[in-house]
Amino acid sequence: MRNLYLYTLISILYLGLTSTVIAQNEENELPAEKLQEYKEDSKDLVMYFEGMLNDIAGDDYTNQEKGIMINNTYLKVFQSDKTQIEDDLDPNRQVVSNKDIQAYLKDVDFFFKEANFEFIIENIAHNVTNDGQLYFTVTMTRKLNGITVMGDTIENSMERYVEINLNQELQELKIASIYTTKLSQKEDMALWWNKLDDTWRNIASNNITLKNDIPMNEVLSIIDSVMITKNDSTIALDESIYKHIEGFLKSTELDVSLNPEVVDLSPLSKLRNLEDLNISGTGVNDLSPIRTLTNLQVLRCEMTGINSLAPLLYCTNMQMLMINDTQIEDISILENFSELEELYCFNTTVSDITSLDGLSNLKVIWANDTQIEAIDALNNAKKLRSLDLSNTKISSLDALMGLGELEQLTIDNTSIDDLSPLSTTVSLKTLSADNTQINKLSALAKLENLERVYCDNTGINTSIAQSFMRKKPSTLVIYGSEQLQTWWEGLSQQWKDILLAEAKLSGSPDKEQLQQIANIKQVDIHTSNGIQTLEPLSFLVNLERLNAANTGITTLEPLKNCPNLSTLNVQGTNVSNIDVLGVLKALRKVDLNGTKVSDLSALSTSTTLTKIDISNSLVSSITPLQSITSIKTIEADHTKCSEAGIIQFSRKSNALIIFRTDKLTAWWNGLNSDWKSIFDAQVKGDIPTKFELHQINTITEIDLSNHKSIRDLSPLTVLYKLKKLDISFSRINTISAVSQMSSLVSFSCDNTPVSDITPLASLNGLTSLNISNTLVTKLDALNSLTNLERLKVSGIVKVKNISYCANMKNLIAFECYNTSVNNLKPLIGLSNLKTLKCYKTKLSIKKVNAFKSSMPNVTVDFY
Repeated sequence: MRNLYLYTLISILYLGLTSTVIAQNEENELPAEKLQEYKEDSKDLVMYFEGMLNDIAGDDYTNQEKGIMINNTYLKVFQSDKTQIEDDLDPNRQVVSNKDIQAYLKDVDFFFKEANFEFIIENIAHNVTNDGQLYFTVTMTRKLNGITVMGDTIENSMERYVEINLNQELQELKIASIYTTKLSQKEDMALWWNKLDDTWRNIASNNITLKNDIPMNEVLSIIDSVMITKNDSTIALDESIYKHIEGFLKSTELDVSLNPEVVDLSPLSKLRNLEDLNISGTGVNDLSPIRTLTNLQVLRCEMTGINSLAPLLYCTNMQMLMINDTQIEDISILENFSELEELYCFNTTVSDITSLDGLSNLKVIWANDTQIEAIDALNNAKKLRSLDLSNTKISSLDALMGLGELEQLTIDNTSIDDLSPLSTTVSLKTLSADNTQINKLSALAKLENLERVYCDNTGINTSIAQSFMRKKPSTLVIYGSEQLQTWWEGLSQQWKDILLAEAKLSGSPDKEQLQQIANIKQVDIHTSNGIQTLEPLSFLVNLERLNAANTGITTLEPLKNCPNLSTLNVQGTNVSNIDVLGVLKALRKVDLNGTKVSDLSALSTSTTLTKIDISNSLVSSITPLQSITSIKTIEADHTKCSEAGIIQFSRKSNALIIFRTDKLTAWWNGLNSDWKSIFDAQVKGDIPTKFELHQINTITEIDLSNHKSIRDLSPLTVLYKLKKLDISFSRINTISAVSQMSSLVSFSCDNTPVSDITPLASLNGLTSLNISNTLVTKLDALNSLTNLERLKVSGIVKVKNISYCANMKNLIAFECYNTSVNNLKPLIGLSNLKTLKCYKTKLSIKKVNAFKSSMPNVTVDFY
């Protein structure tokens, strides 16, 4: 690399400059020796630029390496990407033309087969700007010998000027401009405007009207202080025209699409800020004039006559490119577009997409109706979301394996016969594979996001499609449009009207509308007279909700093809068999109220059912629902089920079962106001609903402690799930009703006038009992309570014998303080016992110590 020395030299130059520059505000403050150093550094900077030009014009470097020089390296020398260079490459140019540095470098690469630049430096002067900034002007002779791409020989010399600024803050020298004849900005804009044809003047003027009501597009040219208009009138210059021109030249977006009069893009060469350009449907057939627009991110040029993308070589910021419906055949230039996200090249003769290999930001590729055969280059497009390869010559999808972000894939009218590579495209939502050779969908079975599969005229038949949809209810397979048409033609007019209304359609549906009908999710026919069958629903595989209440149907069999059905209402019908519901795995709500159904076995395997109404039916057992953990509500009023059977079911289930509304209503009406206030939290209105009554019916805990007005516990006997009851410090003196509360596990009557605990004898499920400070004299009932874990008998003076504790193997805590207990032997050997409170008893310290010795793990509270 012949300029390696120069690259090294410039690096040393910057290091030397950084260490020696002393910021000066005025020329006379700079020592002469320092000024001379800066001039030498300026000379080296210019010679470095000479070497760069020769590297770009030569053939020692690849296009990629030259691209780095043009897009990056130049900033080591030039102040910014907006640095202007007066064009000196065209010896026949009659007017002055300025270019951005990158555009100038690209022209050196573009226009010459070979060239040699030589700079002969004649003078280096220094000056100070009005604000005290030092800069240098290098006067030199530029010699150029070269051969253009057209084969013409160029050999000339001219005097050139290079302005170099000293940045005192960053301590660096950078080239600010290169020129032969320096133009003002206004002169430059005037020259650009004067070259515009009528079409571009209309575009650039944007309907702007100048002073004196002169439309801007009627100004043909700007010369010094006057403007010449279309009628050859000469009028005084309106300075605002420069503001409007400047605004257009700074545009970041431009849309001239569908304008056939736009055929030449040359005026755009100065729009260096342009990021989004739309020339679709114009007469353009050459992109060369926009080769310098390196900020382009979006280019829409479909439906034009372009046949080459070569001029876009340096447009490496491109994010979206639309070249469909053009004569483009070669897209190899795209290998440089590392930022490219969207490519639309359909309806072209493109056959090779290897240039896309490595473009990791690609998200959309529409390459249908092309000559593409191989898609291996797409394997690295991990961000790809939408891909259309329909009507191409592809025969394998192997390259798509592992494209985890792909959401939409179209492969219609191809030779694809295997979908297995798609098993790893986990984000896939829509697959269109009409008119292909596929005959299996199993590869798609684990794609949780898959919503639609289009496979008309393939090997996918009804059996395969329906089986797939039963396993994947969330995916709709469109596989037989002809069958769909036949189904529709066989429907009665009543059913057609019903389905058209549900789909919000009218008239005779076309193919797409038929599919829309097949996608219906809800059908309500409960007000439709004369409905005798659900057979028309057999094609509605996406059906989720059906209301067929009070119709004339007798069978649910047609619903077997509705795998997504989640809500079904057939109340008031003559349906008696619900076996088909066993295959509907999405069912959540079923209403069988008033039907002839007697057996619920078909629902026993459901994992989604949350609510079922079997009221007024012939059902005799709800046991089949026992294994359904998802069920929340069962309405079973007035069925053949026994109350005892339902209560037994309820104790093992968390479901709310509505089964004795009449009984609970009568019970509620019989409660006094004191009792009703106990249940205020469960009742929102004045009169409880049947759901609120049954929620009260399943209360598990009641706290009546300190309630002085409650005297009778019999209202609680209907609470068959009651586990914990506390009546401490109340005035209740009898607990006979407790004997009917077999579900109790905890009972406390501390500090009450209770004297008889016999009703507790049958409650062998009790684990916690507190009868402290009561009037109890006989404790025989405790002999049968062998499952007690906590027992409190304190404060009962007549308690002396605790032999009943001997059989309480689960006892953890026992309290008998303030009693006449005088022997702890029944507690010895109770391995689970942890705490004992026995102070103020008839026990001696000797007996207590003996107990502690025998039961060292028990904490004893005695004094």
